[in-house]
Amino acid sequence: MTFYPPEYNKDNFNCPYCGVYSVQKRAELGYSLHSSRYYTTRMSVALCTHRPEPL
Repeated sequence: MTFYPPEYNKDNFNCPYCGVYSVQKRAELGYSLHSSRYYTTRMSVALCTHRPEPL
């Protein structure tokens, strides 16, 4: 099973939980350090949709 962390910028990976070949989802995250500036950064969620939700 091969898992690529988000910083490797790989779009496809094998899920570390179930081994299913999946696609990473990318999204924009916004944050502000000061009241006058607003920053955005890209983040990757490298979890498979086949992973069961915790109870």
